[in-house]
Amino acid sequence: THPRVSTMKLRLYAVSKLATPFALCVAAFLIPPDAVRTRYLSVTVGLAFSLLTKKMIIFSMAKMQYAVVQWDAVPFLLVALWIRFDERLTKMGADFALGTVCFWYAFRLLRWANVTINQICAKLDIYCFTLKKRKKD
Repeated sequence: THPRVSTMKLRLYAVSKLATPFALCVAAFLIPPDAVRTRYLSVTVGLAFSLLTKKMIIFSMAKMQYAVVQWDAVPFLLVALWIRFDERLTKMGADFALGTVCFWYAFRLLRWANVTINQICAKLDIYCFTLKKRKKD
């Protein structure tokens, strides 16, 4: 066992970080297959997982706290529950809801990457994808 997770309390703390990804998996399986286009569901869940995974990696590399509950998962969880339990929602309406959440996750992912890159570049005093101009002596 790794020294940082040698006690049961630390193991539970480590496993708790997987609560949000687990909730996304459960929500994806709650949606009936005939209620939506599979592609819409796959892309939306993929973007949500991509955002959460990138955040988890960056936070762990920076030795920062990663929250147990990631609020970025809430839009998909709400839409999944809506599709599952609203009898009046049509397939077209469910596809529209998933498409909207898909665009939301694409926006969040691009915005989060932009903010993160800018913060890292500012902190390290570097440029992203370009070289600094040489200082004249």
